Amino acid sequence: IVYLSSTMPHVLIFGHSFVRRLHNHVNPESACGRLSVDLKMMECAVTWVGKGGLTVQNLLRGPSPLDELMKDATPASLFVQVGENDFSLGTSASELAFQLLALASLLKGRYQTSLVIIGSLMPRFAASKPGRWALDADSARRYRQWAAEVNETLVKESGDLPYVVIWH
Repeated sequence: IVYLSSTMPHVLIFGHSFVRRLHNHVNPESACGRLSVDLKMMECAVTWVGKGGLTVQNLLRGPSPLDELMKDATPASLFVQVGENDFSLGTSASELAFQLLALASLLKGRYQTSLVIIGSLMPRFAASKPGRWALDADSARRYRQWAAEVNETLVKESGDLPYVVIWH
């Protein structure tokens, strides 16, 4: 986590375990830092918050894991990568897309950020070995279909929200 500097804009990158793993991969000080990547973020202070198992439903019910962190800070931009874990809850694609847009509105209001960037749902493929989030071939195919529908709905329905960008 990089905390705020009063002279730089603040960007918050928030989401489930993918965000945590991404931070570990790009952070050379991390035990598993593997990438020598210049993310061109030298002009801003970046805070990374990745919480495994996070769902949109958790975030809408509150309290948010961000509340304590953000009580004295306002990020200029907030990047959110959540939604993939909601597949296992049986949430329909349309319902999840509208929940993500509601979450963007909630985060904008709660933290007074000027821009909320929603990362499109990432594809998942059949697992080669068993694990907590492992999908068989049929489930992986259904997930990809569901994720594509979520992403299409997000793009279509976000047009009236000037503070929301769908990153895909």
